[in-house]
Amino acid sequence: MTDIADQFRISVPTVSVSVKKGERIASEAGLDLPRLLNIKI
Repeated sequence: MTDIADQFRISVPTVSVSVKKGERIASEAGLDLPRLLNIKI
């Protein structure tokens, strides 16, 4: 998260909040992010 924060010039907590928000939006839309991104969580 530190690298992302540095790239976007935002704080690490802002990155964390944004990730959680994105996960919530994807879940509400019925998307399976790990499958779509081909990752294991």
